[in-house]
Amino acid sequence: MPMKIIGCILAGGRGLRLGGRDKAVVELAGGPLWSLVAAKLTGKVDALAVLAPERPAWLERDSSIAFIADQVPGQESIGPAGGLLAALGFAHYRHGGESAVLTAPVDAPFFPDELPELLKESIGQAKAAIVEADGRLHPTFGLWTCAALEDFRACVDEGELALHKIADRLGARRVSIEAGSDRFLNINTPEDLDRAESLVRTMPD
Repeated sequence: MPMKIIGCILAGGRGLRLGGRDKAVVELAGGPLWSLVAAKLTGKVDALAVLAPERPAWLERDSSIAFIADQVPGQESIGPAGGLLAALGFAHYRHGGESAVLTAPVDAPFFPDELPELLKESIGQAKAAIVEADGRLHPTFGLWTCAALEDFRACVDEGELALHKIADRLGARRVSIEAGSDRFLNINTPEDLDRAESLVRTMPD
């Protein structure tokens, strides 16, 4: 039976360097960032979900996307690790131990279209696979199997919240992507948004 994969959009950032704006609804190429990322994952995963501490209002615009609330140990947000831990638990409950979670951040809409397939093809028997491009790790782009759930939970319980360090402890495979660094641009600042708007005009589809 093929592995069931939930495509999860990491949308818990507060956008402080963008003046406190919700990055998910920042407009680019005629649409909000969340819709651009969702469109790239649609058809390449079995279901879509958004990961955030609280259900975002904009999610009402697409009833096909589920919401999974971040795990918040001690009532305090722990960033992407909290979202991914919740997503792995959800996937395991909904689809069993053979399922997996594919993550992409809401503020990085230029990732290659073929990325989900590359991760699926490359993971092999590993518990996780994360992206490496131009000599830099991008662990928010990854495929995480439910076989990693308990080890992932142990990392969080021990206070290890950095995804790249958790990935190392899981023995995650690093999937090298031959793409320019702009493909993994995170829109964190007004300057990043200016760069993204420029890329929309010049980057091939």
